[in-house]
Amino acid sequence: MFNPEKMRNAGQDNTPAWSPVVVDQADAKQWNEKGVFVNPGWLPSELLAVADVEISVVSATATLIVLKVAYIAGLASDGSDEAVGVAGIEEADFVFTTTAPTAEGMVDNGDGTYNFPGTAMVAGSVDLKPPSTQVTTGQPVKSTGPVAITIDA
Repeated sequence: MFNPEKMRNAGQDNTPAWSPVVVDQADAKQWNEKGVFVNPGWLPSELLAVADVEISVVSATATLIVLKVAYIAGLASDGSDEAVGVAGIEEADFVFTTTAPTAEGMVDNGDGTYNFPGTAMVAGSVDLKPPSTQVTTGQPVKSTGPVAITIDA
């Protein structure tokens, strides 16, 4: 049985966040006496952890909302959090409340920022779908929570 433990936070020495995985065997004698062990057909380094990401509003007008999606990769040299943009999130994985961007109009800028055009958009909030229902492929991401959108006049 594979038991992933709680994710460890990024360290102050810039070590990334990580999750230990414990392999439990039904019979301790398998390893202790017989030398039998699990030999999976994959490498643990190939596993993709769920990354906690923060959504922030770069700018918001009635015709264009620009969002940034990033995760904290550790500490920068000045001691602040080092945010790394996450590109490649599909439009269908963003969930807006109240405001309504134009369907099929999102632009992924490739640096973790996303443009959402619309007409007469109003204040609301945005979040990501849970990882289990996302259509985006690649490393799964989980939002740390919705962010409020305030439309600039």
